[in-house]
Amino acid sequence: MKKPMLSKSRYISGQQCNKLLWFKAIRKPPPEEMDEGAKDRLKAGDHVGDLAKELFPGGTEIEYLPDNPEKMVEDTNLAIEKRAPIYEATFVIDNNMIRADLMNPTKDGWDMYEVKSSSTLKPYHIEDASFQWYVLSQIEGLKMNNAYVVTINSQYIKDGDIDQEKLFNKSNITKEVNDHLAIVPNEINKMQDIIEHDAEPNTPIGPHCSKPHACQYKKLCWEDVKDNSVLNLYRMRAKQKFNLFDNQCKTFDQIPEGTKLSDIQQKQITSYLNNKTFIHKNGVKEFIETIEYPISYFDFETFQDAVPRFDNQRPYMQMPFQFSLHIQNEPLGELEHFEWIVDHNDDPRKEIAEKMLEWIPPTGTIIAYNQSFEMNCIKELARYNIELSDQLLALNERFTDLIIPFRQGHYYHPAFNGSFSIKKVLPALCPNDSSLNYDSLNITNGGEASLAYKKFNELLDEEIETYRNDLFAYCKLDTLAMVRIFEQLIKTN
Repeated sequence: MKKPMLSKSRYISGQQCNKLLWFKAIRKPPPEEMDEGAKDRLKAGDHVGDLAKELFPGGTEIEYLPDNPEKMVEDTNLAIEKRAPIYEATFVIDNNMIRADLMNPTKDGWDMYEVKSSSTLKPYHIEDASFQWYVLSQIEGLKMNNAYVVTINSQYIKDGDIDQEKLFNKSNITKEVNDHLAIVPNEINKMQDIIEHDAEPNTPIGPHCSKPHACQYKKLCWEDVKDNSVLNLYRMRAKQKFNLFDNQCKTFDQIPEGTKLSDIQQKQITSYLNNKTFIHKNGVKEFIETIEYPISYFDFETFQDAVPRFDNQRPYMQMPFQFSLHIQNEPLGELEHFEWIVDHNDDPRKEIAEKMLEWIPPTGTIIAYNQSFEMNCIKELARYNIELSDQLLALNERFTDLIIPFRQGHYYHPAFNGSFSIKKVLPALCPNDSSLNYDSLNITNGGEASLAYKKFNELLDEEIETYRNDLFAYCKLDTLAMVRIFEQLIKTN
């Protein structure tokens, strides 16, 4: 039986977790499909990779032939003879296979460029490149000079056509990969032993289950982690959680006396073990007294582009394309609702700003959930809309964050399970209202909303209308959720 190859993607998996490497080597289906967000990141990565080729135009692309790596190597060797840039140059040695994103000829050899769609150079980029650098160092007759990682310049501002030289940062990591050359062979031997072994590695769960990448198999490995697990403790560092977990302290009732816990962590444990809700009425009252009517309950939906679409846009900049606004003029009073989505073909920033200023009342508190997100978006809108800047920034002086009484421990319900996200707080405070059920919607979170909007260019008009209605329903529920949560806080007093 042919041995499975160790590719650079498997090498990175092996750096993260032995079990993850083995699962990928045997092609074990993950318990959950890759989510749409992950698919979108892969798509963005492909787009970034294609643009990076323009740094070295006129090159040869090596076609990906998964069942015929020998042909890919042959095509690469022919391309090397041309002494022109090569895209996805493929090399195989000792059952290790790499595909270098970019190789560019120099006077006396070649430089290697690994392209990443992230905006910063990260440690695992060095590990990835080191594996490739090692394989390249073993190729007879191939002289390699320098290794680079190409990342997105997050400060690049689009002005007309994309300028690849300004869009990308090139980090010379030759010293780092050379320093790793002595380590890589041992890592390769360890990983090849894992992928050739019939038995699943006995790898315990740990911080590596989420870093540096989210793992598609996490649900499989974490199936025994329940709501009362110490791993769900609020804002405890991962290292501390796993120190408890790995020392047979897996659930709340097993935590040793004297363990240092925050006030909220202690409330979380007591609340769960006794099925008890904590309400500090004076704390809730003090929060309510900071609110001035009319209240504007406000929520943005945004998208991000790795490569900017519009002038004066930066990579990964949050671009608001939609908002929902509920207005309430008195405690427990009637509601007015306003909502807007900008046409997907247009830069949304001017229209969204104008509609906000038209509909948000000139006085009263603006309530958001995790207000820093909305406030940062408004700051960016003010930078873009110079003529509206003062009016937009004035809105930020009126914001209050609805998460405050929960984060400060004034209200804790056992169903929160160590999280104060709106999707934990809402069903705990309003358990019997079917109109507040996110699961009944076709779009259930902000990531799905962003992806739905970004899809509009690929859809027919009637499909766009369906998605628009789904987007309106989702964003409306976000602000209605805030209304109902705040009303429940009022009722505690």
